[in-house]
Amino acid sequence: MRGQTDMTLWLMWKLVINNFKSIRMMVVPFILSLSFIFGLHFILLSISMNDYFHREAEMITTFAIVAQFILFLLSVSFALYANQFMMHHRKKNFALSMMFGMEKKHLCFLLLIENIIEFVIIAVISVIGGFLFSLLMFMFLNKVLQRHHHVTLADFTLNMNVVWLTLLILILVMGLIFLVNIVKVTLQNPIQLVQKENNQSQRIKKVRLIILLVLGLVLLGSGYYLALTTQGIFHSLLTIFEAMLLVFVGTYCLFMSLSLFTLKGLQRIPRVYYHPVLFFSINGMISRMKTDAISLANMSVICTFLIATIGLTIMTYQGAPNLVKTLTDQRDYTTVITVENEKNKSLKAKTEKVLDDVQKYATISQLKQRYFVILGIDIKDNNVFDVAHNDQKATVQFTPEKEYNRVFNKNLKLAPNELGITENSNKLGKQKSIQIGDQMYSRVDLKDTRAMIRSTMESDIFVVVPDEQQLDQILHTLLPADKNLQNYKRVDLAFNVDEGKHALEQHSMDILKKDHVQLTNTKEMSRLVYQLDSGLIFLGVIISAALITILFLILYYKQMVEADEDQKRYALLSQLGVEGTTIRKVINQQLRWLFTLPALVAIIHTLVATKIIYKVISVLGVQNMWQFALVYFGVLVIVVVCYGLLCIGVSTIYYNIVYRGLKRPHE
Repeated sequence: MRGQTDMTLWLMWKLVINNFKSIRMMVVPFILSLSFIFGLHFILLSISMNDYFHREAEMITTFAIVAQFILFLLSVSFALYANQFMMHHRKKNFALSMMFGMEKKHLCFLLLIENIIEFVIIAVISVIGGFLFSLLMFMFLNKVLQRHHHVTLADFTLNMNVVWLTLLILILVMGLIFLVNIVKVTLQNPIQLVQKENNQSQRIKKVRLIILLVLGLVLLGSGYYLALTTQGIFHSLLTIFEAMLLVFVGTYCLFMSLSLFTLKGLQRIPRVYYHPVLFFSINGMISRMKTDAISLANMSVICTFLIATIGLTIMTYQGAPNLVKTLTDQRDYTTVITVENEKNKSLKAKTEKVLDDVQKYATISQLKQRYFVILGIDIKDNNVFDVAHNDQKATVQFTPEKEYNRVFNKNLKLAPNELGITENSNKLGKQKSIQIGDQMYSRVDLKDTRAMIRSTMESDIFVVVPDEQQLDQILHTLLPADKNLQNYKRVDLAFNVDEGKHALEQHSMDILKKDHVQLTNTKEMSRLVYQLDSGLIFLGVIISAALITILFLILYYKQMVEADEDQKRYALLSQLGVEGTTIRKVINQQLRWLFTLPALVAIIHTLVATKIIYKVISVLGVQNMWQFALVYFGVLVIVVVCYGLLCIGVSTIYYNIVYRGLKRPHE
């Protein structure tokens, strides 16, 4: 009995080895890609559980947890997707094995052994590779964080929980793959497996195609409209996710419908359809699009995400110093002074009092003051500004022209009936006039991104008024009669400390209690900004790496599965007398269409999204449109070129498989 068991295990082992050899073109990329993905999991876990980052930059660990969740979803989706291609490739072998007497329990045991071997290899590569790249990521993040003290690899400590958690996630994913494979094998008999192999192209009802076409056009058009008409930073932040969802769902619908309608339309043009090469190409493309539409849409969406993610990552890195400069005024301390709820106090007197108290403990220099007013208002039809009662529509920041020019180093000159406007939302629309009380003002759009960034966290609309007299008139018009104008006036203070920093830090709480003013150390603000940017960059790098891997695998497996099927089709055409040169032209034309279409759609999506992405990224300090355009379109070109190189590499493998079944033509 034991001898029989040993013999069974030996045979199973031989079968596993032979299976790995026969499907090595499928299983090796699967193992390497999953190893890379789980190496990323290891990096994320090591960063999120690192004591140094918990102590010095806790925001980074939060981003690592967010990235971990996103990567887990991508890992599960990608693993199941790749496994589906492998199982499709092996269905005929499974059917033949069952026909020749292999029981389903033996087949399940065979799959279990394969699963365990794959798990061990992936675990070893991902843990070792993940640890080495965690060291590199640790040093990279410290560089981005602008740490001034010396950081070495000795500050990086490996937590063994990282290893166990990585292996646990891998067990969950591999276990899920095994369960899916068992269900596919045990619930079908050999005939059903063969039928599924030979019945991939199904007829799609015309009514369904029309519904998908109309839905796709409406969704894509709506998404493009939102992306092209968005106004202001805040509105763009709210709109971008809605636009993305509409565009991507519309993309899937159009790939499944418009592609087939276009190809069938070409069939109705005799001089196109009956061309020797196009005849086979169009019919072949119709068959392919019935099964490949989702894969091509996936590739298009991934390329779009990849361009946007890499571009945003680079621009976030470049914009960090500008954001710090804008928020801190390049001073050591900042504060906002107000006399709200302080009776019988003038703003000017309180400002002087705060400065006197600060100078008791420290010597200050390069003092910078900015006078402005923040007010909640109601906006009625035709941009009529009115008193806000119970329904406040917008928060508006007013500042005199003189203050604006002085603070932002501008030379703006407004006529008495003009207002300089920039907004972070689309509350004013595109109208060029604004009414406040009985006075009509012409709108002058400001292009100063720094003013937009400064006001993003404080108000919806930033307004520059010609002079202080007009500002007071506007405020009296917009304020309820029972409100005190002084309560809405503000002064921004920023200054350097030449001597006495330590004393000022010690007595900052005394100043807070005495003057109700919070002094903000801009070094702490800079630290938080660099943490935010580092977290976004870290997230972008990890997601980009995962997307590149997934894109390669989709390309590779799609072509590998199709190569086996196309080999039989083209061999049959060759036997029917179709020349080898014609077959090669058909193959080349179909591959060009299949590879070019996702890239072309991704380029269109990316170009349409330019405006909304620029609005969003301006929050992170990117203030130069030309700098943005250079990075954004540079990334677009690089991604498209890399995509093309991937396609060429995958096509070479496809050609080698297909041409094995063709007779060499006498050319």
